[in-house]
Amino acid sequence: MDIKGIEDFVDKKGAYKLFNKAVLKGYIALSASEIISQELTILNLKDYAQNVINRVNKFVKTDIDVEYLFDIVNFEFFSDYEATKLHIDNQEQIKSIKVTVKEGKENSLEQVSLSGSATVKTFLKLDLNNLINITTLNNLKFGAIHPGEGKIISHLLKANNIEEYNKGLIVKNIDKSNKSAIISLSDRFNNPYFLSSDIELNYT
Repeated sequence: MDIKGIEDFVDKKGAYKLFNKAVLKGYIALSASEIISQELTILNLKDYAQNVINRVNKFVKTDIDVEYLFDIVNFEFFSDYEATKLHIDNQEQIKSIKVTVKEGKENSLEQVSLSGSATVKTFLKLDLNNLINITTLNNLKFGAIHPGEGKIISHLLKANNIEEYNKGLIVKNIDKSNKSAIISLSDRFNNPYFLSSDIELNYT
């Protein structure tokens, strides 16, 4: 099996989308401290892989162990998306990670022979507390049926010129009487957003 298929998993292509419920597709989302550290990046990759395995197990029971998987592959870190400039640990951002099978470990999985390589790109999480300056939303109207959570989030991000990623945020509370709401992170994995505290907003 060519492990280049890892790229299709991260990109959520075709049937892989069913098994990957990450908020951000195509990239591994990392905080500012994580994206410079090879050790912390590997921990995030393990968390990503575990979330995918948990999802797969809902459909087909497997005995895949994340620690074992990571023990049979090598990771090379690069400071560019083209994977040409080797990364200097804790000094610059990791932009891409190349995954290859360790020599002699090609047949480590039962009935599967591993080969090839995969390259995964990273994404620096957006710190919304620093990026959101407009917290009063004008002309926000709600329908009689829909509660309006998606509309609030969409308006907030557009008002602050922030790229919108579906499922990255949730509305914890909507107070229609006082026309206010509280925005928080969703519990979905690989979230491109970062919040040090919830965002309180008002609307008219």
